[in-house]
Amino acid sequence: MTRRIKITDLWRLLTSEPLIPFVAIGAIVFLLYAWTLPDDPNRIEVNSSAMDFLAEERELVLGRQLSQNERQQLVANYIEEEILLREAYARGLDQQDASIRLRLVDKMRFMLTEEPVDPTEDTLHQFYLDHQQLYLEPARISFEHIFFSKALPPNEAENLLVNLSKGSKVSDLGEAFWLGSNLINYSKPDLTVILGSAFTDQVFHSEPQRWSGPYQSIKGQHFVKITELQAPKFRDFEEVKHFVKEDWGIYRRRFMLEQQLEQLKRKYQIVDLVGDKSI
Repeated sequence: MTRRIKITDLWRLLTSEPLIPFVAIGAIVFLLYAWTLPDDPNRIEVNSSAMDFLAEERELVLGRQLSQNERQQLVANYIEEEILLREAYARGLDQQDASIRLRLVDKMRFMLTEEPVDPTEDTLHQFYLDHQQLYLEPARISFEHIFFSKALPPNEAENLLVNLSKGSKVSDLGEAFWLGSNLINYSKPDLTVILGSAFTDQVFHSEPQRWSGPYQSIKGQHFVKITELQAPKFRDFEEVKHFVKEDWGIYRRRFMLEQQLEQLKRKYQIVDLVGDKSI
């Protein structure tokens, strides 16, 4: 006949032996620890929900349903990528490779910011006023020029300027230039790219409606007459409203990121080893 153990008998048994409570507590702690352990890092789970998600993404790209073989290949690719990814982390490649580090940093920047709510017209207009330098149209220049791939001797250059001032026919002088003899409506940055900064600075400071030079560019030698010079001007709000909205979004996302970073920074003790101080 089996004997039923009462709760009171069990309690007397536990309290009569000093080691038993410690063993019991140890067993409970072990079970709790085992229950909270993370999944085996060498275990790769292929569950149906994850595969269905990957299959749906692939089907959207292809515009059709995947065949059974394609789904099996999708699973094989997933397992291969997961193995390679875990091995890369295990070998610290995410710490050693600057490009991977940069991509992870960029990913975190993206995750820490939200798409801002569309701004009002007043908000955009105030942003435009506060950052008007962003919408400054640079000075522009139009000029006629005579080009020589090789520099003229000083006396010939001087004679040419004299003849030009007397009204010599320009079309009979110089060599053909790939942009033609008239350059119309060029900004300083544009002209710098084409002919160099030294030439551009000289031309923008030369006297309008008068032949001057010679000026040396990265292409050769030029005699120049400015036909039009437009001063810098601010573009109207309505003209640049689309760009203002884009710029506002960039500034807004940057502001949100800085706020999130300030929150995260509190988790870390940052030590400036160069200055030997905490930041």
